[in-house]
Amino acid sequence: MNALINKIKDTVNAANILVQKKLYRESASELWKAVRSAIFYNLKKEVVPYSSTREALRNIIQLNDNLGDDIIFMEIIGTLSDWDQYFEISKEQIENFREKANYLIFKLTGLEIITTTNDYYFILEEEIKRHTEDVEYAKATQYAAAERNDRLYNILLFWGFIITLIGLSGLLFSISLWINFEYNWISHVITLIGACITLWPLIKDYSGKAMNHRRFAEEYNTIYKKCKNWKTDFSGDNNIFEAKKELHLIRNQVISTNSLSPKTVPKDYEVAKKNINSGSYTYNYLEQKMNNNKYNKLRNIIMNDNNIIEKENTLEALQLLKAQRVAYTKAKKYGYIDFIIALSAIAYFIIYILNKSMHEYVDIFTFVSLILSLSIIFLYKIQKNKTLIGANIQEKFDIEIFDLPQNKILTPVFPHQETIDKYASKYKKSDMKNWYEEKYIIGFPHQIAVLRCQYINLVWDQKQRKGFRAFTFIVLLLVILLYLFLCHINNFQEWIKMLIIISPAITYLAKNISGQKDMIEKEANVIHYVLDLLNKYKLKQSIPSESELRDIQNTIYNFRTQVSPMISDIWYRISKKNTENYLKQVFDNL
Repeated sequence: MNALINKIKDTVNAANILVQKKLYRESASELWKAVRSAIFYNLKKEVVPYSSTREALRNIIQLNDNLGDDIIFMEIIGTLSDWDQYFEISKEQIENFREKANYLIFKLTGLEIITTTNDYYFILEEEIKRHTEDVEYAKATQYAAAERNDRLYNILLFWGFIITLIGLSGLLFSISLWINFEYNWISHVITLIGACITLWPLIKDYSGKAMNHRRFAEEYNTIYKKCKNWKTDFSGDNNIFEAKKELHLIRNQVISTNSLSPKTVPKDYEVAKKNINSGSYTYNYLEQKMNNNKYNKLRNIIMNDNNIIEKENTLEALQLLKAQRVAYTKAKKYGYIDFIIALSAIAYFIIYILNKSMHEYVDIFTFVSLILSLSIIFLYKIQKNKTLIGANIQEKFDIEIFDLPQNKILTPVFPHQETIDKYASKYKKSDMKNWYEEKYIIGFPHQIAVLRCQYINLVWDQKQRKGFRAFTFIVLLLVILLYLFLCHINNFQEWIKMLIIISPAITYLAKNISGQKDMIEKEANVIHYVLDLLNKYKLKQSIPSESELRDIQNTIYNFRTQVSPMISDIWYRISKKNTENYLKQVFDNL
């Protein structure tokens, strides 16, 4: 405990020195470290365990809710001051910030800080600051040079190759026509130019230069991390000897790397400067956000252990999402065969009606329609297998990011990793990030975030089914009206045979309408149950149990395994934007 008190005093002393030297941003970083040490002191005094800074923040706010806003504000400003050298803070702002820090330290420890100065530590810190800035710019400049050389290599190699092909093709054409040399000199010139352009990036070794620049960028990045760690490890003057020793090593490494690093051009520096300057924040901007109560999201992140966004964007999770999309697409392709059969039946019917010479083949048409109807049954088993693969992969994704136990009755085993990788490799797009959107789940306790994700799954699927069912009903109505109209105007007596001919189309559409209606009703019951749980949390802060979440997940899995009816990828793309807008409206009213 005494060690923490001494650390708080030393850190505040360092912060006050920095204020005197007009290094306000660095002072803010030290003040936050002092407040953080005061938080640790208070938790130890109250015998409250913690295993991380986030957990310590959450626990201290629960113990001292009236201090929560100031603590969160201190943490944000302190972190930005430490890591963003372009963060802006004025003398008046640092005084305000220092008052907040002194107030929190007094409330948490009862200490009234008496400050001291140490000019030698300040000198060391000034040098580490210069090294940090220098190596950051050197790192960014080397990366920019690497990209420039890579770009030159690829452009010249590609266009040189194209020009060479054009010249050679002209030359070969001339030779094939036995044209004299005096008539095909243009082809020779084009070929020579193309060959020179192709060889130039190889002669200049642009690719090798890019690799060298990138290697030194990594070297500078290593030094940059050491500089940042120095400020963390030696935040006060209580270990000045070790601080000086580490600084000496960093200095030598900077000198050595600078002497060996490849030359860059002014344009590389400009690109680096632009990249570094992008994304900086200001003190006033963040303070205004706090005053407008827009910091609740940040506060909820600290107070709640909801890491779904982080988990769903890992490489393994994205592989699962790609694999399930491919598996479902394969299953839906067999559904397209159903659709083609239905269209074929309509085509047979129209041909038969409009072409009287085909009447003698009515029995053949009838037989073919019956065969087509029966073939749908044989396609069902293949479609079912692909659907199960997709549902199992999606279930694996969900339970891993939701931290739910596996239901070994529904999914005794998941597909092998080789199968997942095989399917994922066939998906070429990169649109799987943030599968569950951050705006719907950020800032909630883990169980509520899981419940909201399940709600998204159910509402999204139900909305798509409702739209697809309405569209299918309209198509069925049009087919029936077409059947009745054509039969009427042609006075056909063999209407039963006509009905058999068109039956695959009617069967396909009617089956879709009935199946969609059944699924919509089942999903409505589950949605109502999930809404009850969400309202209980909203009104009473009631958290659902793991078994309740697992029961909902079981139902969602069963919905996903249904082969018929399935939503086609074409309809999914057409209605995606409309479904997203609907989902936003639902959550706005939730």
